Amino acid sequence: MSQEDLAFKLGVSRQAVSKWESGAAYPETEKIVAICKLFDCSLDELLKDDIEELRKEEVRKYTFHDLVKELSSLIKRTSDMFNRMDRKTLFRFFFELIVLIIVIFFVVKIPFDYIASLGYDVFFAIGGSVGSVLNAIWRFLVNITYFLTSLLLFISIYKAKFLDNVDLNKEELAKPEEKETKYNVKEEKRVVRHDFGILSSLEKIFVFCVKVFTAFISLFIIFSMLIAVAGLVIVISWMFEGVFLFSPVIFALSFILLSTIILYIIYNFIVNRRIKLKKVFTFLLISFLSLGISMGVGAIEMKEFTLTSAPHEYVIEDKKEQTFQMSDSLIIGNSGYRNIKYVEDKSMIDSIKVEVSYYGDFRDAEIIKQDNTIFITFKQEDVPLYKMYKMLIRDLKEKEVHVNYGYLSNYDVTVYTSSQNIEKIQENIQQQYNIQY
Repeated sequence: MSQEDLAFKLGVSRQAVSKWESGAAYPETEKIVAICKLFDCSLDELLKDDIEELRKEEVRKYTFHDLVKELSSLIKRTSDMFNRMDRKTLFRFFFELIVLIIVIFFVVKIPFDYIASLGYDVFFAIGGSVGSVLNAIWRFLVNITYFLTSLLLFISIYKAKFLDNVDLNKEELAKPEEKETKYNVKEEKRVVRHDFGILSSLEKIFVFCVKVFTAFISLFIIFSMLIAVAGLVIVISWMFEGVFLFSPVIFALSFILLSTIILYIIYNFIVNRRIKLKKVFTFLLISFLSLGISMGVGAIEMKEFTLTSAPHEYVIEDKKEQTFQMSDSLIIGNSGYRNIKYVEDKSMIDSIKVEVSYYGDFRDAEIIKQDNTIFITFKQEDVPLYKMYKMLIRDLKEKEVHVNYGYLSNYDVTVYTSSQNIEKIQENIQQQYNIQY
């Protein structure tokens, strides 16, 4: 806050404030009380010489209203700067501002693009819908971080380069000797200003809408955190079965920490409580670094794994076969939607043999003949999730992950008979197909 701004709020001249700061004079008791209210401090703190040290030791906490005040102050200082610039200086200001924006946003984009590409390579290796979802989440987080980093960097440089420079010029105008600075300001004029806050009439409505929105977001965060906790428990249980994967553990812990911090911020925002900004920033930094470490460790661990779509070598295929008498109208009922392999056997002139290959640990096959139709039926009362889970654990131990489990529900049918019978069966199947369709 400049001397002129403080003088305006206290209803005194700028010279009086200058005397107070230099120690040439002291404010009246009424003004001291007003200063304490303005700077949110006690009389004891205000009158002591070590006020700056006391403030440094105090943990500063920020709320949404503090952010609104800082934004209001930034806009007000910018407006004052525009009022004091001539046309030439104003043109130069906008030119340098545009150049600054371009430089910041393009320079900061280079490392973030590299970070995004690293994550893309990792998730591309995972593949499938899981890899696509993780890649989308990764790009969203990188883009949000890139935008916030660029914005904060721009605001910091903007305040230091432009606003603080103009405030320095305003102080030098009060000195007898005028010095040349980068941004010369117009001669000071008596201007009547009104102290009003940004969004003064709509702030409550805006804050309420934002609180409702953040409350809905917190539900999604809570659900995601529960999934992360469940995943952490599962990965830890794998360690007791001999599977040691550290990247999922680090990722789950980092995500839980990040979710907890976000929920803490949302809760304090909704109930209008101040947050400890330094601690929040520290934990956010730790969580983001841990997420990055988990991705790096995951990339190293994935180098030792092999992805394959081939069937499991240790899963045994069962077979059932049955022989039937051949007839002129005999058909295979499942042939309309299953490929049947026909094998010529010259010895089987009046009969056929039907053989079914399937995985008995996951389903049970049965060959039935009704009238002149042979059916292959299957029974599967319960989904064998435990068996599939054991297969996954074994894959992780052997570092060879099978991405295709659908073959476990497939089956193959082979028919053994003479070539004449094969032609007759196929002819009957075609006639039935034409009648139905």
